Amino acid sequence: MLRNIGILAHIDAGKTTVTERMLYYSGEVSHIGEVHDGDTVMDYLDQERERGITINSASTSFEWRNHTLNLIDTPGHVDFTVEVERAVRALDGAVVLYDAVSGVQAQSETVWVQARRYGVPRIAFVNKMDRDGANMERVMDMIEDRFGVSTLCLQHPYFVPDDFGGQTFRGVIDLIRERVLVWDQSKESKTFEEHPLSFLPEEVASKAVLGRATLAEQLAGLDDQFFDVYIEADEAGKVEEIDEHYIRHAVRRVCINQDELAAVPVLCGSALKNTGVQTLLDAVLDYLPNPMESVGAMELAINNEELARAGGSKKKAAAKKKSNDSTALVFKVQHDPNRGALAYVRVYEGKMENKKQYHNVSLAHAAADGMVSLGTITGNAKNRRDAKSALPLRERVQGVLRAYANEFEQIEAISAGDIGILCGLKGVRTGDTLSSNAKRASLRGVDIPPPVFSAAIELESISDEPKLLESLEILLRDDPSLNVVQDDETGQLLLYGMGELHLDIAVTKLQRDFKVPCELGRVRVAYRETLRDAVEASGSYTQNQPSESARSSEDEDADGGDAAEQQRESAGNAGTTTVTLRVRPHPDGINAPVRLLPDPADSSAQESRIRFRTPGAGAESQWTLRVDQEKALRSGVIDTFQRGPLLGYPVQGVEVEIVENHCEANSSAPPPSLRAAATRASMAILNKAQAGLLEPVADVIIVVPDDDIGSVIGDLSSNERRGQIKDVQAETTSDSVVHMAKSSIHASVPLEGLIGYSTVLRSMTAGEGNFSLTVAGYTEVSETYASKIISHL
Repeated sequence: MLRNIGILAHIDAGKTTVTERMLYYSGEVSHIGEVHDGDTVMDYLDQERERGITINSASTSFEWRNHTLNLIDTPGHVDFTVEVERAVRALDGAVVLYDAVSGVQAQSETVWVQARRYGVPRIAFVNKMDRDGANMERVMDMIEDRFGVSTLCLQHPYFVPDDFGGQTFRGVIDLIRERVLVWDQSKESKTFEEHPLSFLPEEVASKAVLGRATLAEQLAGLDDQFFDVYIEADEAGKVEEIDEHYIRHAVRRVCINQDELAAVPVLCGSALKNTGVQTLLDAVLDYLPNPMESVGAMELAINNEELARAGGSKKKAAAKKKSNDSTALVFKVQHDPNRGALAYVRVYEGKMENKKQYHNVSLAHAAADGMVSLGTITGNAKNRRDAKSALPLRERVQGVLRAYANEFEQIEAISAGDIGILCGLKGVRTGDTLSSNAKRASLRGVDIPPPVFSAAIELESISDEPKLLESLEILLRDDPSLNVVQDDETGQLLLYGMGELHLDIAVTKLQRDFKVPCELGRVRVAYRETLRDAVEASGSYTQNQPSESARSSEDEDADGGDAAEQQRESAGNAGTTTVTLRVRPHPDGINAPVRLLPDPADSSAQESRIRFRTPGAGAESQWTLRVDQEKALRSGVIDTFQRGPLLGYPVQGVEVEIVENHCEANSSAPPPSLRAAATRASMAILNKAQAGLLEPVADVIIVVPDDDIGSVIGDLSSNERRGQIKDVQAETTSDSVVHMAKSSIHASVPLEGLIGYSTVLRSMTAGEGNFSLTVAGYTEVSETYASKIISHL
């Protein structure tokens, strides 16, 4: 049997340490790698070992209890959240780690939301129970408060008295099996002893018995099958005697049921002390689903927009997908200096085989819309190409691999439910669907978060620009959360990313891996723009002459087919196309993306597409746009709204309505005419409406010594940072070495005010302070501050 699992957590919660123990206990490696020694298997990049953090999600496979586990270790830093996003998209289950002292932290919440978005079942592991101040109950309370779920406590921590009047964490009490597991915590030990509950002091044993009864009572309220077992045992006064088999299966059903996720199983341990990892591996097999048990795996995978176009339901679409086809999702693309692009795929049906050809159905759909951005260097015309001619819609696999971190094993095929690598595919991108059937609907892709920081890439010599552009194409394909904009007038390249660290690491890759002599300029935030009022405007375009394509079409043979005839009819038409648009603030607020009405995702829009009038005719002359005409119209609007009227940043937080009874064109109007008219109408809207500047704001948690609280709060509240303090809470423990009392400051701070903040914080706190952040969204800047920003940019 198979499991596809990931390790998710806030930075420094111990993800890589847990992963290294899993590999060691399974026999996959003969030596435990340590983060502080820089010799871990999963953090193999030079920058990861130098910085002591995970940057890329790394995958590997190993055996446990006659099962194969595909494991993905993910970064915990907010700057690399896209690595978590695309890993979670391929998983069937996840282990979410929590620091036993810090509990639920900023990125803990982010990864929980990411797992929930893709319906991935989770089990929680409270790590670092050996630390002074570790408190499993407090962490469970935080999980319940933050995520609105119950916690199913499957283990209690086991402590023994130490020589200093305190307690030392030595093992766990398994509540389901009613056993005490005590580990040998010496370096690289794999052994632990099992004892009955009678091994414990009476008070501790009684607490364990009560914990098991509480667990059974919780499950009775969550699982219908177990309810009957519980009632029968309760009436007989034998709840304590319920067989572990019933409890374990009930926990599994509750964990897998993501439609009504009400509870999460919780275990504990200390990976650094080699304690509790084997039981965590057992829990992965016992409670997380195999690929065939994943709730609605195919239903979840199907792209909602594809369903809207087809007018179908998820269940119907999933039923149709039961076939002999082979279908896989590319959840990650990674450049290898020797093999080229490595496409990491999760196979949903059939199998992906070496030397076989597959259709990139996602790319085919994008190509049908006209143009796709081959690279992500926007604002540079030479980097936008016709997808049909530039990218292959069908490619042959040149090799199939199984990954073991940075080492690979050649295999012949990847079967349904499994994860592997396809080599030799030149056109695939993160989120693409590959299938043996060209007519397959796209699977749900990967949600890529928008970048919020930017900085100029400064070359030592202009002669290095071709090499830089070529390297950026590879870098941006590897990391879709990066983006590059080239100014059409100045030629300056702006690199956009998720944070200062993200940008710094990207430029370091350019320098080291691609040998491009470049530096990173001043870091800035990525602003957005919005329109405050409701306005209406029109745009017209007159085509007087047939296009070159029309003239060449007329020279073709008469039996060239319906497509050629339609092209001649459209391109040869002369007339004026008029598009009228009405814009208003989005009902969901300024953080909502631009919504174009009528929305093609609405079922009503499928029944009645956009209607135009024939110029000079009455209202009864209305006709419905063809699909290619509608796509051209929509792209004209959406593309224009990518450059706002203030500073050229993308517009958001508005609804744009196509006013059908004020739109005119001949029914044979070519798509470029509709696009041009829509572009002019959009530009008129942008020039007419009152615009506002939006800036990204972060929720920040700053942990500082109590002696420094005043100075840190004063700095956050200054005009430079413009932060708003939410609350200040005492940390649950003091440093075990210097006994320094610390507190956490919760604040909302514009990202502009956090540029370079880590250096300032270290200086104010003598290196004792640290902070984490999550981007909360955008907020409108005051007119006074907006004027200041505009004058400086």
